[in-house]
Amino acid sequence: MRAAFSWEKEAAVEELEVLMERIRERIEKMPAMNAVALELLRVTSGDGYSFQEVADILASDASLAARVLRLANSAYYGLPRRVESLGMAVSMIGVRALRRMVMNITTYDLLKVNLLGYGLEEGGLWAHSLAASLAAAELCDLIAYPHQEEMRLVGLLHDVGKVILSPFLEEAVEDREVLMAGGRTGLKLESELLGINHAEVGALIADRWNLSPRFEEILRCHHAPEESANLPRGTAIVNLADSMVRELIRSEEPFKAVMGLDRAALRILHLTEADLLPHLVSINSRILEEIRQWTGEVLEEDGAGEAPGGAEYRDEWEPLGWEEGDLRPGKGEGNRVL
Repeated sequence: MRAAFSWEKEAAVEELEVLMERIRERIEKMPAMNAVALELLRVTSGDGYSFQEVADILASDASLAARVLRLANSAYYGLPRRVESLGMAVSMIGVRALRRMVMNITTYDLLKVNLLGYGLEEGGLWAHSLAASLAAAELCDLIAYPHQEEMRLVGLLHDVGKVILSPFLEEAVEDREVLMAGGRTGLKLESELLGINHAEVGALIADRWNLSPRFEEILRCHHAPEESANLPRGTAIVNLADSMVRELIRSEEPFKAVMGLDRAALRILHLTEADLLPHLVSINSRILEEIRQWTGEVLEEDGAGEAPGGAEYRDEWEPLGWEEGDLRPGKGEGNRVL
């Protein structure tokens, strides 16, 4: 009996090792992050650059440059005259807004895939990631965290590991409710089934892309911010942003969107649910505006029509009908939670 048990254990370990090798192969084959976008981030992270230098960097990628010009002339930016060159785009939009535009475009190219292992159709992960990026920026404003641009980018990439793991989960899981719910429970299930989770895979991808160790740590710990040795506040911001935007879709009443937030993340940032509740309307409106803009402008390629899944995901982000008055502490059932 003991020999049989030992054989089964060895077989399970061997199967897990084979699975891990397949996962490592997928990480190695994953397309690198756009080199021009990374160079743009590097150059504009410091001082001493010129608008022309930024324009020249963009010009080295014809496809990216064309998309930047198309977006610069969209109704979203509302510029007073048509933008005819990259130099005009940089000067009229501004470097900070341009950085955000380029990163949104670049991450869409990476994250737009179907993730059936997580129950997400094409565009679903990218839309969630964009929403988390915006919520992270709002949280940075709330607590006066100085690295807002960094948190925006980490918010965009926080679930990139799911791109690698989705096919394996598609094979291993029939009921995807736990994975769709996310959080620590979903992370635990990934580890049990595959021997690794999407947060750990995300950190491996960040290392392969030569992103800073700061990115690696936040990606690795974003579901357990108390485990972040060097960046607990940044990690907690991404944790709360991720949870808030997921709950905003599900919640019919505003106070419910802050009910299940991670206690460790709240403690690290010295926040309570009551602190976050007044910001839900602005976060929700900001996300809705951005999702509509980007599904209308970025996801359409050269007039080819709307990207698959775009309309369905926009429907999920329809306004929840909340008013500022709905967010008064103690209104309705909210006092039981707060």
